[in-house]
Amino acid sequence: MPEARYCSMSVVRPCFLISLGITVLSISLFLVGLHIPVNSYAQENDTRQPAMETYEGVNETDLEQTARRTRWIIWGTALSYAAYGYTNWWKANDGEFNVADELWFQEESYAGGADKLGHAYSAYVTTRLMTRGFEWAGHDRNHAANLGAIVAGSTLLGVELFDGFAQEYGFSREDLIMNILGVGMAVVLENNQKLDDLFDFRVQYRRSRDARELNERDPVSDYSGQTYLFILKASGVPALRSSKFLQYLELAVGYGSRGYEPDDGSLLDRERKIFYGLSLNVSQILDSSVFRGDRQSSRARVISRNIFEYVQIPGTAALADKGL
Repeated sequence: MPEARYCSMSVVRPCFLISLGITVLSISLFLVGLHIPVNSYAQENDTRQPAMETYEGVNETDLEQTARRTRWIIWGTALSYAAYGYTNWWKANDGEFNVADELWFQEESYAGGADKLGHAYSAYVTTRLMTRGFEWAGHDRNHAANLGAIVAGSTLLGVELFDGFAQEYGFSREDLIMNILGVGMAVVLENNQKLDDLFDFRVQYRRSRDARELNERDPVSDYSGQTYLFILKASGVPALRSSKFLQYLELAVGYGSRGYEPDDGSLLDRERKIFYGLSLNVSQILDSSVFRGDRQSSRARVISRNIFEYVQIPGTAALADKGL
């Protein structure tokens, strides 16, 4: 667990200012997201249209539906995080704001740094999935991405704030920075289709030996079973996309820790590893086989793309590793 530094009398003013600043920023971002006007209504069945200059041809009922769906997504996200956080993280708090020093990716850190990539990944996926949600609500892609970034960023900022009052955790500057990086990566890819076609950020999960030995079944906290991968897709390169075989291949570089969490180092030796190798582009394989001839927007195709864009199925990557 992270080593928390509690606010003593000598530092209560800085800690109070940190707490107050994060509170104000979280509430401000949330309210901004809640009251953003629907000024970029997307044309039906085309979520990648540029924002419309006027509302001509869009009836009031559709605009009201977009606004209503937008509020559902915002409130649903905030309440879901709050419920999960209270159930799993925040029941024990002492009313004092404390700051945790989590040591980034150092050997002495409580999860070997895998938790930091976990924060970036969670922020990245939350932003991208919320973008899809806001597109469903009726916003064009750019506006949906901005809304997704605002709501995901403010919600995760709120999570860090509440962690500051939890006895077991504490406010983590490292987590906050990784959250920002994850949101930023999502926005960059959402607003640049060529980069989005070329890069993916995925997690591969196998239940770790640590978790089996300790009978732990929560994949979120099983850091020893997680490998975070940055993917370069051949299908995103025009010259390779036309190749019959190369279009399905990817270069993968990643990071993972072993023997940290949920283990305390007593079952297995602690290791921090860099992974590298080749992976398969499962979405591309399915597009060329199962979904050949399907519409781009078919439900099964969209669902499969959303899964395989963020998840590397075990057995679909050949990875070597190097210890740090």
